[in-house]
Amino acid sequence: MKEIIVDNHTDVIEVMRKEAKANGLLGGLIGLRQFPISRMSTVTETGTDRSRNAKVYEDDGDCKGMHASPDKVTYMRVVDTASEPPMAVPKFRRQVPMFDNLNFLNNLDDDRAHLLYDPRKIFRASENEFWFSGDPKKALIAVVTVRSRK
Repeated sequence: MKEIIVDNHTDVIEVMRKEAKANGLLGGLIGLRQFPISRMSTVTETGTDRSRNAKVYEDDGDCKGMHASPDKVTYMRVVDTASEPPMAVPKFRRQVPMFDNLNFLNNLDDDRAHLLYDPRKIFRASENEFWFSGDPKKALIAVVTVRSRK
C-alpha cells in the first residue's frame, strides 16, 4: 500500500492527477473516498476502511440477499482529474458544478484521510456506491494523509 503525506487536503488534487497518470487511468479518472484516520489499521489490513459488519444502507438489517458483503462495498466519487478544476463524474445525471466540485476538501479536518482507487477494478452500482469485484487492496492505489498541523 502506497502512503502519501500532504500538507493540506487540497493537495490531494495534485496527488490524484499524478497517480491517475502513473497508473494509466483513462481520462484521468480516479476513485476518491475520505475516511477517518482512526480506521487506518482496517485500511492497511483490508484495502478499505469498511469492516465486514458495516452497514450498507441505513436500514439494511443484515443485508441478506446482497450480492456483495459490506466490506466489499464502498461509497466514493469518481473524479475527472483532467478537467480544470477537477470534478466528480456523475453516473445518471449531467454534471452540476455546485454538487460535483471538490470544494469540500477545503473544509475537512486533519483527522480525515483519502483513499485513491482504480475505478477499472470496481463496479459502479449507483451514483456513489461501488462494489469491489475482488480484493479491495488490488483496487487501492494510495492512501493520502495530511501532515498534522498540531
